Amino acid sequence: MTTFLLVRHGSIDALGKRIVGRSPGVHLNANGKKEASQLAEALAPCDLAAIYSSPLERAQQTASQIACKKGMALTVDAGLHEIDYGEWTGKTFAELRNVPEWSSYNLQRDAAQIPGGENMMQLSRRVAETLARLRAAHTGHLLCLVTHADWIRAAGAHVSGASLNIFQRLQVDPASVSAVQVDENATKIVRWNVAADARRSLQPC
Repeated sequence: MTTFLLVRHGSIDALGKRIVGRSPGVHLNANGKKEASQLAEALAPCDLAAIYSSPLERAQQTASQIACKKGMALTVDAGLHEIDYGEWTGKTFAELRNVPEWSSYNLQRDAAQIPGGENMMQLSRRVAETLARLRAAHTGHLLCLVTHADWIRAAGAHVSGASLNIFQRLQVDPASVSAVQVDENATKIVRWNVAADARRSLQPC
């Protein structure tokens, strides 16, 4: 059984205001850097076999703190990339509020298409393929994957067999840790949305 610690990157200034998506140059703010440091402390006792990160700066900044604390190398993996928000990238939530496609996206995630971007089924397939590939490379070990909220939600839906339409019910806070276990015959959620500073809840990893 391979265990994945699914870590959302720390806080950014745009949180709750606009969709940054795959925009380059988005970094952790002061609170996000503090959260990343707390994550590094909380995960320090964990016997990690590898640490992987999304290509985006905010994820790499978070993952690098964990890797530095552990004295481990960090591997960037495109499979952990943020969902491609296409034409919505950079838009504020206020700008999207009255857009019909945005409403459809939030009501029926398994069928809605992001204009010029990925849909949830594509993200779900990418998540499943990434988990399968990394499980094969590290069978029976503990891995840390630093990624994004929608990626982690898609992983939760995949592992639990839940519909993507309940997607938004899966809370994923900045710098939170969720844990799932995967093998050839079974999958399960072990922990969900544990805060960065909740060390006792993460032990044993």
